Amino acid sequence: ISKSGDTTTTGNENIFYCINSSVYAGNEDTSTTAVWAMTNGLISSSAKGANGFFAYGGGRLYLDNIAITNTARASRGLIATYGGEIYASNMYIETQNETSSVIATDRGGGKVVVDGGTYVAKGRKCAIIYSAGEMYAYNATGASENTDGGEIADVEGDNSITISNCVFSCNGSSRGILLMQSGSGDASGVNPVVTVTDSSLTMTDSSAPFIEVATVVDATITLDNVELTVPSKILMAVQEGSQWSTSGATGTLILKNGDYEG
Repeated sequence: ISKSGDTTTTGNENIFYCINSSVYAGNEDTSTTAVWAMTNGLISSSAKGANGFFAYGGGRLYLDNIAITNTARASRGLIATYGGEIYASNMYIETQNETSSVIATDRGGGKVVVDGGTYVAKGRKCAIIYSAGEMYAYNATGASENTDGGEIADVEGDNSITISNCVFSCNGSSRGILLMQSGSGDASGVNPVVTVTDSSLTMTDSSAPFIEVATVVDATITLDNVELTVPSKILMAVQEGSQWSTSGATGTLILKNGDYEG
């Protein structure tokens, strides 16, 4: 499947409501489902805002062994909003332009589960995983390669990311993981959670903290048997102020079953 052609609608239509996506499954009524299942294949897009696979509302996507390449900005690989769900295994996903996190949930929440595969973000301000919902990554490899604002994981509001048996790296100069509440309305609540087990997480920047806790949130991150490489030796930075001009952040970092230096 090849997608080209930009949309004239606003950015929110692309991010929240699936406009211009390569593949879409959705239903306004979340009590019923619209299902797309695909095994083996290639998805490519060169259009602004052309997300690879989009699940909205009652949409359910079941994917296996598919390669996705998105070259334009604001083009995520997998994204679910307003309760959509995606279950993907053995994928290869590469996004090449800015604000194109590889695996994402956004406004209204959703659920994305990936098992196996490789997930690469090459553009600025792109995370491997961006969560305004419920996110799970198992047995995967991935990288956020751009030095300008790329992260391993971002969580906003009362949402979560669970990472198990993964190898992820980050070249970002700002932080490796961001826990926050932007106040944009994309996610409610102030209790973001990240849990990482049996994994390897590597940062390359010499001054960036591994975790940044920003804005008025009470964030919790747990590392259990994690091989952690942080050249700055700053494991967590809890910010009094941030780009969203709010304060009052609290961070709890729980370290288990490993050697953690910082």
